[in-house]
Amino acid sequence: MRMNRFLFLLLPMFLLSVLLPYASYAAPTVVPVILRTSEAVKPGELLTVYGEYFESGITQVRFTGTTTYCPITYTDPQGHYVTCTIPAAQTAGIFTMEASNSVGWSSSFTVNAPKVDWIYNNNPWTGQTTKLVGRNLDYAEFGGTTNTLVRLVNGTNMYPATVTAVNPFSIDFVVPTCPNQGYTVQVSTNGGTSWTAYSGPQPYSTRKAGSDPLGLGVYWATNMVWTQHGVTPYGATGNGTTDDTAAIQSGIDDIKSSPGHGVLYLPNGTYRITSSLQLPAGIILQGQSQSGTIIKYDGPGGGSIIKTKDDGITLGNVGVARMTINVAGSNFPDIALRLGHNFDATVTHADTRTAAQIFVKEVTLDYTIDRAIASGQRGMGLNIVALKNVAIQNNTFKTTVAAMSASYVNQYLDISNNTFEYAGSAVHLTANYSVAQNNVIIGHSDYNRGDAHGFTVRSQAYLYNNDIRNLGNINHNDGEAIMGEPAGGGTKLYGAVSSVASKVLTVNGVTAVDWDLTNNRWDKWHLLIVDGKGMGQLNEVSALDSTASTVTVKDNWKVTPDSTSTFIVFLPLRGSVYYQNTSTNNAKGFWFYGDNIGGVIANNTSVDSEGVLANTVYNHNNKRFNISYFNRLERNIVTGYSPLSKVAGVGLRLSPEAKTAPFIFGNLAYGTDIKGNQITGVLPAPAIGNYSEAPDVNGIYAYRNTGYSQSRTISEAVNIQNNILNTLNKGITKDLNSNGLIKVGNTFTSVTVPNNDISGY
Repeated sequence: MRMNRFLFLLLPMFLLSVLLPYASYAAPTVVPVILRTSEAVKPGELLTVYGEYFESGITQVRFTGTTTYCPITYTDPQGHYVTCTIPAAQTAGIFTMEASNSVGWSSSFTVNAPKVDWIYNNNPWTGQTTKLVGRNLDYAEFGGTTNTLVRLVNGTNMYPATVTAVNPFSIDFVVPTCPNQGYTVQVSTNGGTSWTAYSGPQPYSTRKAGSDPLGLGVYWATNMVWTQHGVTPYGATGNGTTDDTAAIQSGIDDIKSSPGHGVLYLPNGTYRITSSLQLPAGIILQGQSQSGTIIKYDGPGGGSIIKTKDDGITLGNVGVARMTINVAGSNFPDIALRLGHNFDATVTHADTRTAAQIFVKEVTLDYTIDRAIASGQRGMGLNIVALKNVAIQNNTFKTTVAAMSASYVNQYLDISNNTFEYAGSAVHLTANYSVAQNNVIIGHSDYNRGDAHGFTVRSQAYLYNNDIRNLGNINHNDGEAIMGEPAGGGTKLYGAVSSVASKVLTVNGVTAVDWDLTNNRWDKWHLLIVDGKGMGQLNEVSALDSTASTVTVKDNWKVTPDSTSTFIVFLPLRGSVYYQNTSTNNAKGFWFYGDNIGGVIANNTSVDSEGVLANTVYNHNNKRFNISYFNRLERNIVTGYSPLSKVAGVGLRLSPEAKTAPFIFGNLAYGTDIKGNQITGVLPAPAIGNYSEAPDVNGIYAYRNTGYSQSRTISEAVNIQNNILNTLNKGITKDLNSNGLIKVGNTFTSVTVPNNDISGY
């Protein structure tokens, strides 16, 4: 009976997987609805408009108020998108356009208008810097001249800001002199001709000037107490031989008991300690200089050298600065610095985190990397579990395993200007609104101390100008320079829509890991429509009800799903940007491992690494449906090949691993732009190493390299344009799994097989 019931539940999913690709498309009764468009489109390039109610042979796209049309290249037979070409004679800039169907013309929509997705340092004082992260922020990216402006607006009052740095995805500006109040942040990329306001969930306001003596560059620095108390009166000697543990801890505890809290200041010297130093909330442990103040740990193995205690665990409000930490003997701590919450339920339940305002600045961790790891003595650098406001700046960590491993922060994490050197694990960015820039990561994978990765990224992260080298070992599945992966998240449930009543979806044929919304390690659980009406819409989930088989979402739908729609509920990796980073001699490269949506990997350099990958997987047995939606892989330079897999390229991997029913029920990928990349390989091509998830092929690719044929397409709208391919055995590899795949403007020099078309699924 239970088996029959199981088969009954799977039947709707199986039927949908077979019938949806061939379902007849009813003629629309309303004009097209626009959901989004391609970004940073130059004249002469492809533009894809995503939405609903487009019609093959009927839909047109034109510039609003003109008779200038955008010639149609492809219209989705199901009406979800249309791709056209911007006329080469069109002046570069922001385009106002409209699309038609048999009912009429849509409302006007803009292409290339600036869009601010999120703000870092959103409550600053005059003279501090705010960072904006988004899209289309530099006119030069789509053929114009850089002329980006920012202003703060309150009512009719406008305060121009000084822009200090700009690229297509980020703007830094100095807060102008203005009243301390709330503001709307507005951006213009055309010198003030038109302005776009940030309209996201983060408030922006300015505040009274505060104190930031260490130059953290964040507004919350002024919430710390910077009054200094010397450690010498508490009996610390700093002579390198006396045990200074009790003296330093006495100073910490005494400052905690005083009204205002503050800084325990350690003059230059070597402070031998034999057990952990423990920081309650309100305490900063600060040395005189990074090289001159030395904490020498000479205690038992395991545990931590510096950690939070009492209200420091739940409130945070602690910092460590300007010192070197090393180990005197052969006993190593497990984690040198352990700050914020303990590694408990707060790890898997982000909404239970409360600690905030934690920093580590100008600290050197100097461990022996090549050593045997004793049980409980991994030699990790830093672990932080917190709600928000964490800064890791200007540090040098030389650790056995992981500079910053298994850290979980909800919002606002800055990892900048550090050098991390280690043999295993990674540097973790799990926070929304996180910044990692100007860091160097040096791997020692040859020591074989476990998986070695660079940055692991979740949602809404900006990674810029990082240099990552020498990661990956043949004995491990590792070696990414930067990877966005859903480890600890992934798919919660998937199925089909029966009906929709406003924000409540009644669903059927559901496969579920669980129906629990509280177990989110980062971000919030979201619902994504992966086929049928409303495809591509993402909506935060506010309630799950397994008894009623309903999913309630937070926002109204622009296009209401219906019984043709299928969905997943998952923790998305939203809007991350990897820009102008360098990967050298890494087994893999710049990876979107799955569940990435609205991300960008652009202008990066891959030298003797695997290049750039957007990955997708469907595995019903493991309840996985890992998608890649609206991601851009653009203007990357790839030379050489991976030292392990012996391949390099840029592309989209499709891996449907369903050999029998239930077959795949939706699109793993939607809206992939592979544009302007330059790939230079070697000939003859070396023997392939079969090492990683990346397809065993060089060049550009968008195809199923593993898994099983589903006898239906599993990807939509792939634009492969203006790529330069040199000295390769294969140029562009594709199969029949992607509807609406367009190749245009690509050039080939010394490529044995320029177009490697696979005539199958």
